[in-house]
Amino acid sequence: MIGMVMSIIDSSIVNVALPHMMGTYGAGVGEIAWVVTGYTLSNVIIIPLSAWLASLFGRSRLYGWTVVAFTAASALCGIAPSLPALIAARILQGFAAGLLMPMGQAILYESFPPEKRGASMAVFGLGIMVGPAIGPTLGGWLTDTWGWPWIFFINLPIGIVGALLVPVFLHDPPYLRRRRSARGDLVGVALLAAGIGIAQYVLEEGSSDGWFDADWIVVAAAAAVLLLGAFVVWELDHDDPAVDLRVFSDANFRSTIIINVVIGVGLMGGMFVLPLYIQQVMGLTATMTGLVLLPGAVATAVAMSISGRLTDLGYARSQVAIGLLVFAGGMLLMSRLTADAGMGDLLIPQMCRGIGMGFTFVPLSVVAVLTIPKSEMGHATGMINLTRRLGGSLGIAWLASVLSDTQVERLQQLVGHVDPFRDVAADQVHATADALSGLGLDPASAQHAAVLLTYKRVATAAADMAFQHVFLVLVLLFVGSLPLLLLLRSGKRARTVP
Repeated sequence: MIGMVMSIIDSSIVNVALPHMMGTYGAGVGEIAWVVTGYTLSNVIIIPLSAWLASLFGRSRLYGWTVVAFTAASALCGIAPSLPALIAARILQGFAAGLLMPMGQAILYESFPPEKRGASMAVFGLGIMVGPAIGPTLGGWLTDTWGWPWIFFINLPIGIVGALLVPVFLHDPPYLRRRRSARGDLVGVALLAAGIGIAQYVLEEGSSDGWFDADWIVVAAAAAVLLLGAFVVWELDHDDPAVDLRVFSDANFRSTIIINVVIGVGLMGGMFVLPLYIQQVMGLTATMTGLVLLPGAVATAVAMSISGRLTDLGYARSQVAIGLLVFAGGMLLMSRLTADAGMGDLLIPQMCRGIGMGFTFVPLSVVAVLTIPKSEMGHATGMINLTRRLGGSLGIAWLASVLSDTQVERLQQLVGHVDPFRDVAADQVHATADALSGLGLDPASAQHAAVLLTYKRVATAAADMAFQHVFLVLVLLFVGSLPLLLLLRSGKRARTVP
């Protein structure tokens, strides 16, 4: 858990410090975005290769060295003399984090007997769901108090402790076989890395260029499809594949992966939209935003502890249904808020979000590998983490596009009603100008400022309406996902898995 929590928190802790990094290196938004994109790209590329690398070097040994690599990369991020050096260190961090997640999940799952595997996934889920909520709060405080390099230096003592504990407590079980050579499937590794990397880049950058209106998006998307198609054909025909796609022959695993992607769109997309709403519409700071998200993280932790026990009793499918409905209820409450709402108005919606995430994550994680042999656990957990992240990337890109398009549309509608010849609009502008004149501005400047303030009110209202629309879209997505649960097993056979 030490290694996984480091990697999870680090994926979100950076966001609040990006403006400070821009000031340090004199970088623009497009340049500094690579601090996040580089981490994500390398993370996604390495995740499905985790089982192959573990079989090559030994899982426990690889996990220990990965903790060391992540800790060293954190130090390099903190002392980076230039933006390219910081991006390179973040890429190294992303590769390490991509190995820590699936290996950590497999180790946790196998360390518990079948009747306690719900509890094991609850422990794993605490890091997965609570980490992103703690990250912005911790990152905002460290940045404001000590400076942005400390969001990376905070990993050093944690990573050192984790690296020392791994060889003491983690040992490979006897059924994990070791590869004799790394030359078994280098073609498959290359096809996967190229295909996943290009696909993730399209998801990350596509919305900024209008998706398929840009020629490079069309070319890149076609290349990703061809490379991933070639990868599937190659792996299914290979005697010793780097990524064993045969785990998808398990109908239960296949069904859970489909649901995992769909729900990942909503869960991760919702987590992306919420901080934007809190900061852009409500006007709260990054630190205050983290504090607003904290009750949801606490609710997630409590819900997961309950969910783990219920999953072990065989109530997986009903829990996911409850989680989706509660999350949808939280988003419905968010859609009814306005820009005048306070922090107290966000408490119940955030609690609903946290409870929904807690009751969704644990049973899905358990049911996915319910009928997977232990020897294939590494491949299965790698695919679970990969599809969850790809679903999240798809959700973020999709909701960002919906938000942007809706905001432009609502702004055009509202501006059409704010005519300077209308009495209501003219009276508001004149009243604002008079108030500014009373504060000492000359009449011309006061009139100009009054017009700008009126436009700002209209733009804020348009943004508020756009976010309300996105929250309603999430409600429809979660409710519409409920029929997919019929594909899931209930989880009642967990006790009989050999």
